[in-house]
Amino acid sequence: MKSKDVKCNKHYWSKRHNCKCTAVSVARWMVELKFLDSSNDGWYHCQELREITSEDEKVIDISSLLR
Repeated sequence: MKSKDVKCNKHYWSKRHNCKCTAVSVARWMVELKFLDSSNDGWYHCQELREITSEDEKVIDISSLLR
């Protein structure tokens, strides 16, 4: 995804972590992301994001239940 297309306070799909995240801020080609699991919060390259599709909505993250 291009940085010009990233909108703050919008949900995206993280290709690195395979889960939803929220874009907090954008600086050139980097975007600050917040995740449900705050240990993954931080700055990432914009290319690691993509728009959320209907297929992503069907994914249920149970990783927190496994701990």
